[in-house]
Amino acid sequence: MLLRHGIVYDGGQAWTGAHHAWLARQYLESPATRMAFDAEHETVLVTAARRDRLDQEITKMAAESQFAEVVHRLGCLRGISTLTGFGLAVEIGDWHRFTGDTIGAFVGLVPSEYSSGASRAQGPDTQDRQHPRQAAAGRSRLAPPPGLPHRQDHARSLGPGTGGRSGPRRCR
Repeated sequence: MLLRHGIVYDGGQAWTGAHHAWLARQYLESPATRMAFDAEHETVLVTAARRDRLDQEITKMAAESQFAEVVHRLGCLRGISTLTGFGLAVEIGDWHRFTGDTIGAFVGLVPSEYSSGASRAQGPDTQDRQHPRQAAAGRSRLAPPPGLPHRQDHARSLGPGTGGRSGPRRCR
C-alpha cells in the first residue's frame, strides 16, 4: 500500500523496531487509506505478538516434556532452535529406526529421483518445506503419527554421543 503511494523504507532491515516506528510515523492524506493502513499494520503487530507468545509456550512445553533431553541435544546442532528440535523430536520419535544414511530421506533432505528403464532424472530434494507446527496441525503434538508404534522414553532413545556438535559450538 505504501509503495503505491510512493513511500519507500530505506532505513535498513524491514520488520524491526525501527521499521515499525517508521511505519507508525507515515502520513497518508485520505482518512480511508490511513484507516486501511493502520488496520493492516495492527494485524502484522498482533500476529507477530501471537507468534512470539506461542513460541514461548511451545518452548516451555519442550522443556517440561518427555522430549526435553532430545530437544536439548538437537539444540547443540547449528541452526536447530528449541522449536525446531521439539518438532523433530516429536515427529521422528524413535531415533533407533534410522541410520545416518536413512534419516535424510525421512526428513526429506535427499534428492528425488525418477527412473524408468535406462532413463534416470534427479529432481529437487523431497522436503515439502512445511514447518513441523503446520505438519502436525490437527493432531496432538505428543501423539505418535499414524502408523507408528507408541513412543518410548525419547530422552534415552538418542543414546550417548548422538547429540553431536557442529563446528566449534559447545553444548552441555
